[in-house]
Amino acid sequence: MTQRTDAREGPMSVQKSTLNASSAKHNGTTPDLTQTSPCLPLLPYSLAMTTTSASLHSSVKAVAKATTAAASSAIESAGSFVHIHNSHEYTWDELVAIEERRRKILKRVEESRWGILSHWDGTVLNILFKDTLFYVTVLIYIGMRIWARLGIPDYVADIGSGDIGIIGGFLSFFLVFYVNQSNSRYIGLYDKSMACKGRIFDTATIVVVTLPKEVATRIVRYMNASHVAGYTGLSKTYPASSFFSQLNKNFGLLTEAELSRLQDIDLDKGGSCMRECIAWAMNDIQDQYRKGIIDAELANQLRDQLLQLRASFGSLFNAADLAM
Repeated sequence: MTQRTDAREGPMSVQKSTLNASSAKHNGTTPDLTQTSPCLPLLPYSLAMTTTSASLHSSVKAVAKATTAAASSAIESAGSFVHIHNSHEYTWDELVAIEERRRKILKRVEESRWGILSHWDGTVLNILFKDTLFYVTVLIYIGMRIWARLGIPDYVADIGSGDIGIIGGFLSFFLVFYVNQSNSRYIGLYDKSMACKGRIFDTATIVVVTLPKEVATRIVRYMNASHVAGYTGLSKTYPASSFFSQLNKNFGLLTEAELSRLQDIDLDKGGSCMRECIAWAMNDIQDQYRKGIIDAELANQLRDQLLQLRASFGSLFNAADLAM
């Protein structure tokens, strides 16, 4: 069983999964549930085939944790979810190290006021120390103060305090609304990311008790694969060569033929692979409806969960077009 984590720990953590996917990654068979494998950070809690509803939810949690971490890290590093301008292609070990560092920083909120202020790593101080504009601003201020000491030009006396007050008021007004807008956007995108995980949980809860085991497992596999593929296509921080391939290896998300299909589409570019996986799951639901295994109401409910997953990811991709 995966270990429960406090909500304050964030969406991505190193967990134990009740799933060994090595035997399933190429042939689509049920992974060996008698062994455990580490669920590395960067995904939402979901994944493949299990023998009971409890084990299904455990594997779902494992994958989901990893994916939601990807979302959280991407949001924090960009201000906008998708604007991560970094040509470096991270390895899996680097992604894990980044997530572990992020979690350590996250836990600092529980420290005292002075304890929080005493940190350097992960704070704005570290950024300011390396920011050229900061030093240029300080030097301009020092230069102006020296100039004022040596003698203020006549035209400076003509500048009234009211003019300065108007400028200061405008800057304060702009700063407050800009920060508020940025925070609202961050929270909104994070909510969409968590909604993706929720749709996988809801679907797994329904299919595990209503559909044949093989079909239920395949649908959850496809939803987990779409979750991982979504973040892979969304941000260059999570390349298919390390992020997707490692998670697929760990959890057996896709068979060899299914993975080949997504590679033909190109996992690193946009949301096409994510939508492809959702279409596969949708096709399974339609097939079960045609066979009379589920009724129209349940089929519509499952379709709605899949479409909500796509819509949540669509909102994350739409953030790429935000001006600021």
